Amino acid sequence: MTLKAFKFRLVPNKQQQILLTKNLGCCRFLYNQMLNERQEKHKNSDISNTKTEKQYKEEFKFLREVESSSLQQTRIDLTQAYKNFFRKIKQKQKVSLKFKSRRNPKQSIRIVNNNSNIRVENNYIKLPKIRFIKFKKSREITGKIKSVTITKNILNRYYISVLCETEIEKLPELDTKIGINLG
Repeated sequence: MTLKAFKFRLVPNKQQQILLTKNLGCCRFLYNQMLNERQEKHKNSDISNTKTEKQYKEEFKFLREVESSSLQQTRIDLTQAYKNFFRKIKQKQKVSLKFKSRRNPKQSIRIVNNNSNIRVENNYIKLPKIRFIKFKKSREITGKIKSVTITKNILNRYYISVLCETEIEKLPELDTKIGINLG
């Protein structure tokens, strides 16, 4: 088994663009809130647990409108950023964690395929809470879909990367011999 990614251009309608932008904004907001909370706890030498995305959903009701697995992935991304941060400090490199900006030209969210909630039908991909979005399918998606990453670039174009788990095809063994003349 190996992982293979397929990248396509999304063609969302106006309502889907609003939902995607809302997803991107909520994930950025949650990342910044969690980062701020961890920095405050670090300043105060507080070692208690940080809040989960579920607790943030209770505090900020608008977070309930977006896909929950993308919020979970935001927490996982921040945890990985902290691991990288401490690893680089250990290597005596100068680093700092930065807040995510709305003006960043490239924004992305990741949605995990839980219970087969992501599927492809013809030139449409079904995403939770967003429904079917048209995409420019240039090749067939093979294998089991593990996750999708949706990115928005500076030109307001949306792209989707579909991560699939596929079987490695064995090449047939041939009895032919090849001669190479190096002289």
